[in-house]
Amino acid sequence: DATKSAGDIKDYKWTITKAPAGAESVVGQIIKENSNGNVSIDPADYNKYFPQAGTYTVQLAVTDNAGKTATDDFDVMVP
Repeated sequence: DATKSAGDIKDYKWTITKAPAGAESVVGQIIKENSNGNVSIDPADYNKYFPQAGTYTVQLAVTDNAGKTATDDFDVMVP
């Protein structure tokens, strides 16, 4: 949930930037963009983004209407 971002937000984008060994094919995959700041994944799509157990890093990029972007990385641990 990135809805607490300040300013006149144009885009929220969630991208997988790191994946455990054997799941490297999902690195660079965009989970969601051009949204209202929230992201949720349908359980049927879990394997599409997180195909095996391990720690994945997802980057949230928030861009405002002036074109300025801020990012934050967070880990998703898949059992």
